[in-house]
Amino acid sequence: MGRWGYSTCGAPWCGACYEGRKGRAFRPGHHGPLRWGPRRKAVKVGYVKRTAQPAEGTVPSPASASPAWGLRFPALTEYLVATAWEDGEERTPATLLLLTEVGLWKGCLHDRDEGRSLWRSGRTEEAVLTALESALASGEADWRRDSGKRSR
Repeated sequence: MGRWGYSTCGAPWCGACYEGRKGRAFRPGHHGPLRWGPRRKAVKVGYVKRTAQPAEGTVPSPASASPAWGLRFPALTEYLVATAWEDGEERTPATLLLLTEVGLWKGCLHDRDEGRSLWRSGRTEEAVLTALESALASGEADWRRDSGKRSR
């Protein structure tokens, strides 16, 4: 380190290290952002595992629900796993999103085939699923139309 304490490359004084220390420019082998602050440790994920990639040309099989889920939430299960309409025409299954925000559970059932979403909230995830089931079973759900904007 040089006389003024700006060099980390070994030179008594280095303009590139000085620029890096001041945050003006970063050059390989000289002082830069990698030397600032404590080093972060990598966080290991314990539950999420990579899935095996399907072979080319194979079609994934439709999802199936456990019998307990199907008995408890029949309308919701049908929206999530049915791949055909009553007349046999192909249907895109819906997706279900559960999230928490400020102590409240929220659920969004997105009917991709019709381009609409149904939102419900509750204190527990069970309450959200029950509210979605009730709205679907009654046939009077307040669906929201998709705006047509695509983020991807």
